[in-house]
Amino acid sequence: MLDVKQPTETGGPELKWQVYVILCTDDTLYTGITTDIERRMRQHADGSGAKYFRGRQPKQLVYLEGGHDRSSASKRELSIKGMKRQEKQLLVTSEDNVIYRCVEQPPMLAVLPYSDVLEESSDQEPLQGDGKYVNMC
Repeated sequence: MLDVKQPTETGGPELKWQVYVILCTDDTLYTGITTDIERRMRQHADGSGAKYFRGRQPKQLVYLEGGHDRSSASKRELSIKGMKRQEKQLLVTSEDNVIYRCVEQPPMLAVLPYSDVLEESSDQEPLQGDGKYVNMC
């Protein structure tokens, strides 16, 4: 499992909030924040997450950025939501992307298969449809 928790520069509590971008089945990009990306992906897939996924399904996790507290994660989420699609596509291939650092080939929208960033796990309920779990690096 990918551990994106990092201590603050002052040695304070861990920064456990993550900002993520999901490519949806209708080719839109959804941006959100969480402290547990595996749980959040399951929630989006089964319809218990954001209302945004009531009319579409998550296709693949394309961007993940860690090292935030709740406040900085929320600010970063708003910043990403304000970007144009082309800017978000550049973000997906940036070195800020935890996924980018975990795979040999940088992720690209419509190129990174869901199976490249997901791994099966027998101790959790499967995501709807493909039985895969987010487990990077």
